[in-house]
Amino acid sequence: MISILMDKNLQIFQKEIEYTFSFIFKSIGLNYRFVKDYRQIRKNDVLFIYSNLEPTEHDLLTLREKRNIFYVPADSDFYNTEKYSHSNISSLIRKIKLRREFAIISKRNLKDIASVCKADEVFLGKFHFDIIGNIFFALNETEFSKTDKNTLDNHLRLPDNYSHLSDYFEFPYINFMLKMIEDFLQESLISNDGFVLKKEMWPNKEDFALAISHNIDRLIKWDVKTFFGSLFLEMKLFFTLQWKQYFYIVFSKIKYIFTNIEPYWNFYTIREIEKKHKIASTFFCGVKPENKKKDIDYDITDNDLLMELRDLKTEKCEISLLGSYNSHKDFILAEQIKELQNIDGEKIYGIRQSLYRYDYNSTPEQHSQLEMLYDSSKSLLETPGFKNGIALPYKIFRRESEIGNEHNFWEIPVGFNDECLIKNKGNTVSIEKAKYILKNLLDVTEKNSCLLVINLSVKSFFDIPYLVQLFDFFLDTAVRKKVFTARLRDVAEWWENRESVKFEEFSNQINIHFPHDMENFTVSVLGKAVITEVEGIDAIFKQNVISFRKIKKNSNAIIKLEIQNRHEENSNTDKVS
Repeated sequence: MISILMDKNLQIFQKEIEYTFSFIFKSIGLNYRFVKDYRQIRKNDVLFIYSNLEPTEHDLLTLREKRNIFYVPADSDFYNTEKYSHSNISSLIRKIKLRREFAIISKRNLKDIASVCKADEVFLGKFHFDIIGNIFFALNETEFSKTDKNTLDNHLRLPDNYSHLSDYFEFPYINFMLKMIEDFLQESLISNDGFVLKKEMWPNKEDFALAISHNIDRLIKWDVKTFFGSLFLEMKLFFTLQWKQYFYIVFSKIKYIFTNIEPYWNFYTIREIEKKHKIASTFFCGVKPENKKKDIDYDITDNDLLMELRDLKTEKCEISLLGSYNSHKDFILAEQIKELQNIDGEKIYGIRQSLYRYDYNSTPEQHSQLEMLYDSSKSLLETPGFKNGIALPYKIFRRESEIGNEHNFWEIPVGFNDECLIKNKGNTVSIEKAKYILKNLLDVTEKNSCLLVINLSVKSFFDIPYLVQLFDFFLDTAVRKKVFTARLRDVAEWWENRESVKFEEFSNQINIHFPHDMENFTVSVLGKAVITEVEGIDAIFKQNVISFRKIKKNSNAIIKLEIQNRHEENSNTDKVS
């Protein structure tokens, strides 16, 4: 187990620190607890010391039986928005290059980000920067706590390049920091013959997870206003010799005149591509416009739309709410959810705010009150990548509350938004560049075992002429990999159920309790331990990995271990219990 000892001088920020450690070890999948002093630490625990002061020789002598110790230097300014905000962190950003370049915030210039000191069987791993504070800074979006209204766009959103760290958002660097902690921990356990149990991130230890979503924001391309209003764009395309785009728009008008086929009505096309690749997606649907210019242009009572939604559900797609333009701030979401649920009585689990508009005070509070399972409104607006470097579900920090450190819903950030393919009206990036962007996102997601959420709006399958081809190419590339594909609801439910699995580690065995039915669940034993037997649940194990199958609610498993001498080799024999 991981034991966390926090400096008493940091107690004023206990809520923030506990929230961050919770995110770290729950995401990695490790058992952890907070302790108040050295006496509460058990012999086989791995100790994390979070303090302004490095452990002294006397401390290490006191802890000589604990063996695996990590020290993280605490910078309390991370938890004070007056100290670290957009206006005063630019001089504190340090570029780091490990597998690739990313950035951290530190008051010190760093030659190395971590080191190891080992003596008398004690492994002391030292971080040279506050990795805990850096992760909190990203999760809490501290940089955006105070913003100048002059920096906002016409939808009152912060531009992607507002953040001083925006150059690094194409890389999920928070996930990379989690991997640093896990790898450092594994090194210490192997060095000192210890072990811990790790819940794998995805059900069958897949390399990464992928979820596809589609916003249903506009369904009417041509009406009297847009039909004649586009003439100027067509003239521009004609005289700038952009023939392909010019004829594409003109022919769509002609087709609309003679067939009345609405070019934004692309449900069938999307269903066929996803059916081909055996993927079900999440569609975000609004109910009625609040703002005629900026909101959806349809009503949920439209019979043709209701028929499309029924067809989507037949293909196992999920329907979630696309909150109206002002719903991120006005408390009107409850009524909209009720209207969407009234279609067929099926519960609505998720929400996305229109145009990714977000108010840091009222939006998460609404989602909590409505007991949503998840929200998916965190996204870069015009660039591909991971906002704040995060590519995993997480719960948002609850600033002022007596009921806990975090809100009760999962935030599932978007990693690719189709708006990044549109340069301006009538002009998109090339399909070659679009393929490169998506392949790069797949690559970094796979290497960091994280989650990639793609959003392709229904209307974009007309506005971006090559999107059908691109979507087919992307899915074909993705499903060839070892990937967990799921709807957003499935991702949130998996993360919730994964977190609910409890286990206890003893000297030569681990007891696991599963409170829910689960189709698959995988765990790994990190460190120097050999699995000799698994009792209680159908399981397959090889080396240090156990795959449980068809788990029934409230079932229990016992993993029996043999602790290896550091000079022994791991067994490669497959076993079934």
